[in-house]
Amino acid sequence: MKKAKRCLIAVVSGILATTAVLSGCGQSKKEISKNDDHLTVYLWENRLMKNIAPYIHEQFPDQDIEFIIGNNDTDLYSYFKEHDELPDIITVRRFSGTDAQDLQPYLMDFASYDVVSKYYSYAVQYYKNEEDEIQWLPICGIPQTIIANKTLFDQYGVKIPENYEEYVQACQQFYDNGIKPYSMDLGEDWSNNEIIQAAAIGEFTSLDGIEWRNGAETAADEVKFDDVLWKRIFSETS
Repeated sequence: MKKAKRCLIAVVSGILATTAVLSGCGQSKKEISKNDDHLTVYLWENRLMKNIAPYIHEQFPDQDIEFIIGNNDTDLYSYFKEHDELPDIITVRRFSGTDAQDLQPYLMDFASYDVVSKYYSYAVQYYKNEEDEIQWLPICGIPQTIIANKTLFDQYGVKIPENYEEYVQACQQFYDNGIKPYSMDLGEDWSNNEIIQAAAIGEFTSLDGIEWRNGAETAADEVKFDDVLWKRIFSETS
């Protein structure tokens, strides 16, 4: 039964990973939950409950799966670990390897499961720990809310985009009419990081940038803002 539950954990995690941003699996490596028929899944926000829970229940109608709204923070699960209450599956959005180090001994290794083969190797390499275990599964970005000035769209006869290709086309149409299609007021702390990443994408995808990011996201190295890579990145941003 324990082996069957581990397999189901991997399968459900794979489904979550195709919908959520980041998916991981909890429970001690040494001791699976005493109730092998019950699977607990902590979600990082309410909309996952609305969009994912019904789908997973449909795929596994005979499995007792309990979905709980947790927190988008690994500190919550570190607290659960201290009280022996880790869930079977954890979803957390945007965290570093350093944040999750305390949970490493208690997370299941996905490396031998088929779900990992659904990802490109470069995508999962950042989620390997020092023992080459894959305990978290990444996913591509999900769209954030964008508010459109419908009056402006109507004035210039531009269709409100419904996908990325239409968004690019709309931006070009506004640009052709002398209107800056996209701007950011830097009112939020994360907006600075967004601009740095966008302006310096060439540097981040260079060999130096990939090595730096790998060290940062796996917590394998002491990450520093060195004088070589980061001077180039900030010069691009300016």
